[in-house]
Amino acid sequence: MISPSDSFSDVEQKALQWLAAGTRLVLVADPVRRTITAYRGPYDIRVHDESETVDASAAVPGWSLVVADAFS
Repeated sequence: MISPSDSFSDVEQKALQWLAAGTRLVLVADPVRRTITAYRGPYDIRVHDESETVDASAAVPGWSLVVADAFS
């Protein structure tokens, strides 16, 4: 989750570092915009809004996340 003291670029840099270390998926929740950004690779980054579901099955088989549920 992005905290008020984190800058977007700091959070993105950390996500990309985790991917470089072998993490398959990094999810970053933005409570202000009520979005979840899914990082799957340095060129595979997608912002999901509350109307969407994030498919996380590549990292955790069978798991998905309804973005609206993350903020309820």
